[in-house]
Amino acid sequence: METTERSAARAEELFRGLGGAVQDGFPAVHAPVYRTAAGTAYLKSPGVVILAKPQTNVRGLGGFLEGFDPDLGFPGYLDDPTELPGSSQLCKTAGQLCYASFGPRRTTNENAASYFGRLTGAGHGSVLEHANFSFLLYGISRSVTHELVRHRAGAGFSQISQRYVSGAVLRFVERPEYQEDGELHRHFEERADRAAAGYGEMAERLLELQGEGHAM
Repeated sequence: METTERSAARAEELFRGLGGAVQDGFPAVHAPVYRTAAGTAYLKSPGVVILAKPQTNVRGLGGFLEGFDPDLGFPGYLDDPTELPGSSQLCKTAGQLCYASFGPRRTTNENAASYFGRLTGAGHGSVLEHANFSFLLYGISRSVTHELVRHRAGAGFSQISQRYVSGAVLRFVERPEYQEDGELHRHFEERADRAAAGYGEMAERLLELQGEGHAM
């Protein structure tokens, strides 16, 4: 049985392995920007930034827990020595509220990982919906974001516009298999340069036509 500490250690190892860092309590994994010889910018991996996360304060339950029979030992719920991330604590408390599992025989925070496993195994996933996060994802293709939007139940999306953002922020993304082969990598950079140059030429021509009074 995996404990909360072991699960957190594995997640931390993966996070650090991806070059992740935490600033002001918010984790992020940034993707380096590369450039072709012609100066075209591209990425080799995705980046992800947590912009918002739950802020949880279970201490506020004190007055609620003290209102029950003292023999139940509910106030001891607040004395758990293992601290959980706000999101995990929020979901665990929501799940234990359903069964008033605040007494000494409850699942403690140390075993939260197995507790969540039992919840999902029993189909009680609704308690996990209490935790909401906002992420910035970049360095991913439009096909990936389209799949995310297709299955958007319970989520909201905002994307960089392809209509109202200029080519000044244009960046390409190199697929992993292109990075592993010298010839494919060369072709990728050449195609990126041609695409960027062609986009710029067409944009300039459209501006010229607009300046001449043509309807755009």
